[in-house]
Amino acid sequence: MKKSYKILFTAFITVVMTALSCKGASGFSSLEDFAGRYNWDYFGLNGSYGEQHDQLIIEITDAATGEVSISGFPLAQKFTVSATVDIEAGIVTITNKQYLGLDSDLDPTYFYFKRLGDDGAVIDGAVEESAVTADIEGTSIVWAEDIVWAIGDPAHEKNGWWICSRNNVLTHVLKVDARDGWKEYCNGTFVDGWLLRAVGFDPEAKAWTVAVEQNEEIPYLFKIVDPYRNQYSPLKDTSKEAGCIIFSVKDPDYVEVLPEVYSGFNSGSNKVNCLNVEGYYGMLNYTHDFVIKTFEITPSSVENGNVVHFRNCRVNWAGILNTLNVTKGDMIGRLVLEKPLIGGDDPLPGAVTTVEADTDAAPEYFNLQGVRVNNPSDGIYIVRRGHSVSKEYIK
Repeated sequence: MKKSYKILFTAFITVVMTALSCKGASGFSSLEDFAGRYNWDYFGLNGSYGEQHDQLIIEITDAATGEVSISGFPLAQKFTVSATVDIEAGIVTITNKQYLGLDSDLDPTYFYFKRLGDDGAVIDGAVEESAVTADIEGTSIVWAEDIVWAIGDPAHEKNGWWICSRNNVLTHVLKVDARDGWKEYCNGTFVDGWLLRAVGFDPEAKAWTVAVEQNEEIPYLFKIVDPYRNQYSPLKDTSKEAGCIIFSVKDPDYVEVLPEVYSGFNSGSNKVNCLNVEGYYGMLNYTHDFVIKTFEITPSSVENGNVVHFRNCRVNWAGILNTLNVTKGDMIGRLVLEKPLIGGDDPLPGAVTTVEADTDAAPEYFNLQGVRVNNPSDGIYIVRRGHSVSKEYIK
């Protein structure tokens, strides 16, 4: 990748990433939760001009001081940027003009901040501030719209930058262990929308019984357990590794099937992941509206609280992030559960209407992002007592 020479940019360019309205409301309970992989959404201002999506890694370097490193920039050079995180205050601070080393042209290279003018043009030179702070909003880190990230040399900007970007937003990629942290939920009838038609079976005629589990920490995540080694599956092959399909009902009108989860089915030497368009583009942090409008899809959704319609079913190969392979035919699946799903900020429609509240059960508290909270302080929480789920204000 070569450095690109700077040009002026006008203000008419559409901003595609909008900051969340609840400023500074951190969705992380600890620095350990904060660390991990992030989708980086930004508008590139150099040779790769326009809306872009990459992934960065945040790692803890000093837990006592909240220092972390940011790496994974799409460059041949393995540059690492330092930052400081204050989870309680909901802010991330990056020191301006960090020296990163020599680039491939043997020029000194820095990470530094620039600013956009009122006309939308990039102002020459670095900003004067010694550091710039971003807000943690939910599980996203959002920089001000007029702040520009630059990797290059602020003293010789005529040489251009390796990276120059505005509207920088980092969104934490959900970390889910497919094996641990799940509990039995119920059984269901599974109409496979991913693989049966691809191998010549009629999915409706070959529906089978599967076990479904719920995530113990994230109540809106559910897992179809080992669907393709299942004794009732027409694709049964107990010699294969165990697998699963994980889906989110946080938004029952837009169900995402998580990518990068091995299904338990192999195609030749390839391990197959089952997903849908919603889950794939959710991984890249596209908005619901963008996906629906761009692909003209009817989203996967939950009906009557217990019927999950999987539409737009696709597969990709394990370990390859950016492949989306279409199998043959109109791939639509369905899961009918023996009891309604509970998840998200509230129960799904009809989820607990026929279940009496278990007043003797110990309460479990979750914040509005669905993350378990062991010691809730003042605020609104989702409270689960046995099979009963409610939203309560805790003082």
